[in-house]
Amino acid sequence: MLSGLDPRPVPAAQNRGSPEWEQSWKRFNDEERERLAPRVHGILDRLRLSDNLPDHVLFLLPGESSYLSSLVKGEMNSRWQGKAHMQTMDGIGFGGSGVTYFNGTVLTNALVVVRVSGFLPLRANMLRRLELSQASNTNSPTYDPERLRALRARPPDRIISSEAIKPVSDVANSFGPHPLEFLVNIFDVDQLRVLQEVDKLEVFEIKRGTHGKPLPAGSSTIEGYEMVAQGKTLGQESARKLSMALRPI
Repeated sequence: MLSGLDPRPVPAAQNRGSPEWEQSWKRFNDEERERLAPRVHGILDRLRLSDNLPDHVLFLLPGESSYLSSLVKGEMNSRWQGKAHMQTMDGIGFGGSGVTYFNGTVLTNALVVVRVSGFLPLRANMLRRLELSQASNTNSPTYDPERLRALRARPPDRIISSEAIKPVSDVANSFGPHPLEFLVNIFDVDQLRVLQEVDKLEVFEIKRGTHGKPLPAGSSTIEGYEMVAQGKTLGQESARKLSMALRPI
């Protein structure tokens, strides 16, 4: 897992395509690549791809589709081009808030990488068949026996079938959010840090969809919502447990 991929402001697009914009974008790209290099290279080094297994698929699961997740994918493509198939599943869970809840911790723009290696199911390489068919046509004015010999000598590309990709994709998209993820998406990182200092918790059940609407006379309200019930006020220990569960990193 790669967490803390906090985005930086990208160059303004108003002059997009101009030489000045291209220079600023290149400078921004180089700076971001240098800033993330130690962490990206660290996760790449941990993802060892065995030479004893022919097929590798790397599933990239970012909390949201962003420039930084694309940058990480580009670095992986550079490292393992031709050796591993990259499959990006953008927007797993709730994206866009800058924080997400995973495995008991609040993460800022986390990216999860899952590796599947082995003798995976393959799909037919139709391009290779077409190339061999064209190169074998001795009646063609472009017939080249050396090219035909080189094509036959080249090992066929192993193209991973969707049978190996779809199950992981289906599982990744089948989980609903953790209950605490709803809270994380309501609060930003600064508000989560404020929660660490609370000394009590007041618990209310509210009626959905009542905010800002006329309420029955005599009804109890809390922050503009109609209140259904009020629970027991919890002390500092409960507040501490909640703040630890929502601790941003």
